[in-house]
Amino acid sequence: RDSINEQTIVPYIVQVLRDNQLAINVSRRLNLPGARDLYVAEFNKLLAQGDAAGAAHLAAESPQGILRTQETVDRFKQIPAVAGAPQPIFQYFSILLEVGPLNKSESLQLVELASGRTQLIEKWLTGDKLEASEELGDLLYPIDANLALSVYIRANVPAVSYTHLRAHETDSY
Repeated sequence: RDSINEQTIVPYIVQVLRDNQLAINVSRRLNLPGARDLYVAEFNKLLAQGDAAGAAHLAAESPQGILRTQETVDRFKQIPAVAGAPQPIFQYFSILLEVGPLNKSESLQLVELASGRTQLIEKWLTGDKLEASEELGDLLYPIDANLALSVYIRANVPAVSYTHLRAHETDSY
């Protein structure tokens, strides 16, 4: 039975056809491995050119999330803001949210950045844009206990895991 080895398609395009842009496009469109170095190089090039939006789009659409890492978030946090434009880190998350839901790490970081904007956080949660986790619930609890509870429920966190928060709440009275 004939089958295609997905691991070799992108390296073949790079090494034999010598067409990096085609390799990136095929990798992105078919979600294939093998283009990590190309994506990192293109990402670095876009950032060096001052194209934060282009770099954000490239990261958001990177196959298998290869650029959706803590390192990428840190890079966007370091880019200085331009007057009259959104901060690059917010631009990055905005583009990620357009593409689809955030992973656990991204969800935690965005909620930290949005500190206290409960309506916005609630919108992202109801739109299934944030990955529910116990850590996200814990992060939200001091801001909005009901929102935190909905996150715990979505994440299937056993009640015993977050009842300690209620105990601390009653201790303060």
